[in-house]
Amino acid sequence: MAPGAIVNELCDIPLKGISMQYNFLSPFSKDTVVFNDRQYIFNKSKFKFKKCTQSIKLNLSRTYTSKPLVYFNNEILFPEIALVNLFKNNNWNAFWIDSFHKKLWDTMPANNELSEIPMGAFLIFSKLTIEKNIFSQGAWDIFAWYGDDYLFVECKGIPSKDKIRKTQLQFFKKSIKNGLKKENFLILEWDYE
Repeated sequence: MAPGAIVNELCDIPLKGISMQYNFLSPFSKDTVVFNDRQYIFNKSKFKFKKCTQSIKLNLSRTYTSKPLVYFNNEILFPEIALVNLFKNNNWNAFWIDSFHKKLWDTMPANNELSEIPMGAFLIFSKLTIEKNIFSQGAWDIFAWYGDDYLFVECKGIPSKDKIRKTQLQFFKKSIKNGLKKENFLILEWDYE
């Protein structure tokens, strides 16, 4: 193994730095989050969706039906699923970590729950979540991977004034201790066109 290689303790897979394989999200900027007098600087990208204004009936609980809906590729979706689809359209794999409902989704919740994660991605994902239940420790909204590149994406909607929470910073710090780099994290700020 090369000197300085970062090793996943569960499976001895070297973790590579994130490439620019997600340049479909550019342009990039930096976002500074201050918590307890400490600054955290993250890569940030922005994306705009067409707002869904039509009334549609979702056969889901109110915790889902109160979420915003957007148009993406002629579909009406939650922003998180639209972003999962954006990654998929650019040859990445991705899923939404629905912490509130304790589910992993790669399609709208009215469809089937995510059923399969490739082994390499699963081992990286499980290494970060093995100590506690991922859903209770501030996991970021989307986990995406492209080959050996892994990315946690936090979706922040401008319309809802969503901000990074303490538990999400704790998840970030734990992930860094477990071998990921700052480049494996991205804040994706979305808004309506």
